[in-house]
Amino acid sequence: MLLIILARYTNRVAIANSRIIKLENHQLTFRYKDYKDNGKIKFMTLDVLEFLRRFLMHILPHSFKKIRYFGIMSSRNRNTKLLLCKKLTRTKIIEYIRLSTDQLIEKLGLNLKKCPVCGCTKFKLKELLPKNIKSPPASNYQFKKN
Repeated sequence: MLLIILARYTNRVAIANSRIIKLENHQLTFRYKDYKDNGKIKFMTLDVLEFLRRFLMHILPHSFKKIRYFGIMSSRNRNTKLLLCKKLTRTKIIEYIRLSTDQLIEKLGLNLKKCPVCGCTKFKLKELLPKNIKSPPASNYQFKKN
């Protein structure tokens, strides 16, 4: 039974097989990087049972999933769940207002409806596109209408 549980988690979880150096007399030696000592590679020898105890601490419980954005941070309802978490933890909630393109340009102090040279607001169409222009080829993308 223990072997089946370990088999599910030995690939890229707590320790890679390449880091295990030797196994002799119920002692297991493995390589690790000591970040407190400028990232030096060091070796640690542990009793096999102690190694298994430490390894098993990395195995997730039965109903837990090893997915990065699962639960609160899942894509499906992230905004509502995150808002609820912020309310429950009394975190400051910052509301963002979505602006249209025209509102954003106006907020930047630009006025595209006015000529930058003369200040006139009436534009005259100088040239029409010919009617026989073919449309671009159809694509698989679907655009949502606002």
